[in-house]
Amino acid sequence: MRSTREGPLCPCCRSKDGIRTYRSIRFPADHVKCEYCGSVYSLVFQQETTDWVDHGLRHLPARKKIWVQEWDQLSASVQGTRILDLGFAAGDFLMEARGRGFTEIMGIDVDANAVSSAPERIGTGSYFCGDFLEIEVPADHFDLVVMKAVIQYVDDISGWMEKAMRSLRPGGAVYVTEPNLYDLAKKIRPIVSRKMNVFTLTGLDNLLRGAGFSVEQLATRSIFRGPSLGARISQNLFKQAVARSIGLLRLDRMLGGEYEMYALGRKR
Repeated sequence: MRSTREGPLCPCCRSKDGIRTYRSIRFPADHVKCEYCGSVYSLVFQQETTDWVDHGLRHLPARKKIWVQEWDQLSASVQGTRILDLGFAAGDFLMEARGRGFTEIMGIDVDANAVSSAPERIGTGSYFCGDFLEIEVPADHFDLVVMKAVIQYVDDISGWMEKAMRSLRPGGAVYVTEPNLYDLAKKIRPIVSRKMNVFTLTGLDNLLRGAGFSVEQLATRSIFRGPSLGARISQNLFKQAVARSIGLLRLDRMLGGEYEMYALGRKR
């Protein structure tokens, strides 16, 4: 499904100034860039059709320790038993959440296969297929809302953030991860991006604050963070070899150009 966004209006900072066409080998001509926060986004919305259940299950063994690391970090900042995962796909993050004491689980995904197979893979919970904005969720209820690498495919990003805010209890948290536009390692393999939106730290910060969140954590981390051999092998070996040979990983960290960004926002 394709539709054209009204604009130009940056979905992160709401700026109408400094929007210009952004063309590169990585992005098609319908992308624009916000000169204020640096985020790149598409004026044409197209529903993502990747089979993320199959993708997630194929990479689950290699990514298991990465999810454990993320939860170790989150556990220090998030307390509660109620979680809402938007774009849960194979459900690996929710599986780990259940082991961390979350007993009330809700997941929303546009992939019907993800939703229909969720009870068997994840366990008891409430799973819904469709757009988050069109599905009724309880207000002032959840302890944690998760958006892992999902808003890059969303049309109304600000609407998602505002609804996430309403669904959280006071003191609840939203956890967002997204690829980093300034990831230097991507320049080794400059292919045309399928993503609708690619963010910067400034853009992600503006997005959360614009919805009313206080931002407690905002940083980048490397794609090479997984300590297990499987996690390292699961990534592109050539890219890793080149990156390490020219010291790109160290340069990434120095310049804030690591692969992934993450943010933790709190509802006051």
